[in-house]
Amino acid sequence: MTRPGPVVETLTLPGEPASVTTARHRLVDRLGAQGLDGDILDTAALLLTEVVTNAVLHAGTDVTVRWSVETGSVLVEVRDDSAVLPVRRDHDDDAVTGRGLELVELLAGAYGVRRTATGKAVWFAVGSSGAGAEHGWGPLAPDETRVVRLLGVPLGLYDVLQQHNEALLKEYELLRLARSADVAERQDLQDAGRARVLLASTLRSADSGVVELKIPVDVAAGFRLLPRVLDAAEDAARRGDLLTRPALPELLDFRGWLYDQVNQQLSGQPPEPFAVDVATHTTPSTTAPPLVDLAWVTAEPGAVVAADDGNQVLAASPGVASLLGWEPADLVGRRVTVLIPTDMRVAHVTGFTRYLVTGRTSIIGHDVAVPALHRDGHHVPVTLHVERLAAGDRVVFVARMTAHEQEAAR
Repeated sequence: MTRPGPVVETLTLPGEPASVTTARHRLVDRLGAQGLDGDILDTAALLLTEVVTNAVLHAGTDVTVRWSVETGSVLVEVRDDSAVLPVRRDHDDDAVTGRGLELVELLAGAYGVRRTATGKAVWFAVGSSGAGAEHGWGPLAPDETRVVRLLGVPLGLYDVLQQHNEALLKEYELLRLARSADVAERQDLQDAGRARVLLASTLRSADSGVVELKIPVDVAAGFRLLPRVLDAAEDAARRGDLLTRPALPELLDFRGWLYDQVNQQLSGQPPEPFAVDVATHTTPSTTAPPLVDLAWVTAEPGAVVAADDGNQVLAASPGVASLLGWEPADLVGRRVTVLIPTDMRVAHVTGFTRYLVTGRTSIIGHDVAVPALHRDGHHVPVTLHVERLAAGDRVVFVARMTAHEQEAAR
């Protein structure tokens, strides 16, 4: 008896967000009709969703999905017309997006990418299909890349910048793709999106703070677009069009340096070490303060400071003057960083941005012994207790500070 060959089907869709749902539903229907169900069907549908989403967001071309079913297994291939190969990124535990390739590596029996005449094809196998095939996303040839070296980088701040950019742009790209039919705008978003993804492909040295980016030559133009697209996304976040909160001004300073370095080095200029001092940043937040009554703060005993999710002081109690030398009227409207020692401000911006992106923090609700910065420049050991208050769709942070026991005993 001749063994039947695999059942092969092909589906070509436009590079639009709706195509993700269409591809998933079609695959589920057809695999179900072929008798596949349970873990194999669910896994294939999940991985197809991730790979087609990447193609829609980053390729900007039609997407062709091809799958074959044979003896209880499925082999799926997603083609687009972008020559930029997928980039496998390393995430920390708080990352909330960008795990598509990680899921493919974890759940597929085999996976890979190959170049086509017009772009690339990303494939994966669930079940026994592709068993023994070579795994991997495939390196670019050296002559197809340019190396950018970022020197003196605070690596924690770099990582959280990528997290914020990723969350911000993923929302903004989908918002604009849904609202606009302008071909040029769509192409700009897709080119900038490819550049943003490549920023996460890094080789780094924790000792020297060096980040190396391997940038394909055909994506270089996207890095010139990326700052402008990010600025537009930040404006949308400030208007409340996105769930992601706007970046802190200190993070924007760092972002500006980073993209300047990338574009300058792509044009042949030598690298320059990071020298932006977030300690000197005094620009007020550009986000409107939340609507909340904080008059009670002025009647609080002790030192109490209320600030918004842009790190701007909204109210302060009279006790702040005796503890840190700041009269409440002088402190309101300033950045919270004026109360943080210089050498701790990068860590503060890093941790606060991680909270904005993930909602996770280890400080809220706990007593923490930290140094605060007095207005005259000396450090004051304090016990800090921070709580958050809901203010509509915003958050207000209330910090209570008491002199550390050793300081109070003097």
